[in-house]
Order: sequence, then structure tokens, then C-alpha cells
Amino acid sequence: MKFPHDKYILTLVAGKLSNQEIMKDLQKNSLQAPPSKEVNAMRDKLKLGQEDYFAGTDVVDLGWLREHDVEAMFGHRFDKQVAESTDGIDGSYKVLNDPNMYRTITSLAMSGVTPEDIELIVNGKYDIEYSSADLDTFLKYFFNISKWSRYEKDDYTNNVRDPQLKMYYSMALEEEKDYLMWKLGVAPNKSFDAMLRDMTVDSYYNFKEQSTRQPEQAHKWGMLMLKVQERLEKVEKDLNSDQDSATDLDALFGKALAAHAENNTITPKKKKKEGAVEEQPDPFKEINAVGKETPNIVTLDDLN
Repeated sequence: MKFPHDKYILTLVAGKLSNQEIMKDLQKNSLQAPPSKEVNAMRDKLKLGQEDYFAGTDVVDLGWLREHDVEAMFGHRFDKQVAESTDGIDGSYKVLNDPNMYRTITSLAMSGVTPEDIELIVNGKYDIEYSSADLDTFLKYFFNISKWSRYEKDDYTNNVRDPQLKMYYSMALEEEKDYLMWKLGVAPNKSFDAMLRDMTVDSYYNFKEQSTRQPEQAHKWGMLMLKVQERLEKVEKDLNSDQDSATDLDALFGKALAAHAENNTITPKKKKKEGAVEEQPDPFKEINAVGKETPNIVTLDDLN
């Protein structure tokens, strides 16, 4: 069975920890441990070309770590100097130990929501506590399922020990995204482009407010604003094409917007003339409504 935290396990093996030490580390972080034979197979594969290192040499080949894409986590976990930035490592552990955030992010990932949209959804609902680097690092080391097949997702879900997580993962695989997001408490109460417009304005004013008080926090708001603005431009561009808009919005929220528009639009029924073709309601009518005006910001320097 595949594990979504394979890269983290690989990091521990590369750090020359014993099987018992690896199991303790995984247990400490509430991560499911693979059978010892799988860890041994991973270690045997890693040893190829690195026999001296595994025999006792302390110097590690950074190129080898980079080849296996575990350099940053290795440097952080074993307090080694590495070339790759370790930004986001601490934040990824916070996500791992935040039950609500862990459930939300992993369920969205299981349903196929992209990392970019997961970040926007999470920050739109829960403020700016987690940066893009935090979420990207978490998905890389602790829940990397981007290339998993449906069978592999089903197999992992069936072996999840937490009954609540198993319920949400099953929901992510079987139900529509809008229903999953509603159950998770992150469903938007407005169209996606309107939500992005609100986030852009909120991010801008939070940036201005924090710029003299907390520069680091202000930088996070500025980066989020630029990312939201970029995503908004893509959505608006796609909305210019009926076909593209339907595809884009269905990929984000399934049929939630269409259902919302239908349920909130009440029109008296008119007697249909004989031979006339009944006009169908536009499910994306709400999305084309004019939203808040957003500042035209291109770079962080323009904000100062």
C-alpha cells in the first residue's frame, strides 16, 4: 500500500534512522507506519551508490538528497546545512498537528482540488495563518497524492484508522466537491470570482494596516493578494468563454453554483406557446454579476 507521507519516510531513512526510530517518529506525528519490510526495501534502494555514507560517513551528498527531492526536510529534521530553502517546514508541521486543518486540506486534496485552489480556499476561510510555503511543503512531505490513481486512493482510505478521516476521504471520492466542501465548512456562500474579489480587497487593506506594525505579516498579506489577483484574472478570462467558464467552475465547485442560482431564482411560470422552445435558465448568471472593485496591483513595491 502507498502512503501519502512517503517522502517524509524517505527522509528518515536517508537520515540513517533504524526501523524502530522511524516508527517512533511516525507515531509521534500521528502518521501511519508502513511494514518493516517496506522500510527495508526503501533503505536497500537508497544504499545503492551511497554505501560509504550508510556505513558510517557523516558527510551526505546534497545532490543525492536533491535527486530524491528530500533535501529541505532532511536539513531541517537532522539539523544539517543544505542549499534548498527550508521555508515552510515549520508551518507544515503545524498543519500536520492541526486536526481541523489536516482534515480540510487532505480531504480537498483527495477530491482532486489543486494545491493552488486549496490555498485560496483555506486562506479565504481561515485567514492568513498558513503561508503558501507551509501548505505546499505539507502536501509534498505529508500528503503527496497528486499522482495517485483512484484505486490507490481507495486502498489508502480503506486502511485509514481514524473513522472521521475515513468518512471524509470516502466522501471526497464518492460525492461532488460542493457537498464535501459544505461538510468541511469551507463552502463559499457566493460565486468564486466574487469571493476572490473580496479576498483581494481584504488582503490589500490588511497589508496596509500591518505594513508599519508587523512587516512579516504584511508581506504574507501582500503575497496572498497578488496570488488571488492572478487567480481572479484567470477566472475572469475563462468567464469570457461559456465553455471555459463551465469547465473551470465545475472543476472548482462541481455543480454548487448552478444549484445555488436555481434555488435562489424564483420566476413565475409562463404558459408556453405551442411550438415555442422553452428558454433555459443560465446557471452562471450570478457569477457574471459585478463584484467589488479591486485595486490594480502588480508588485509588492507598488503597495508601499
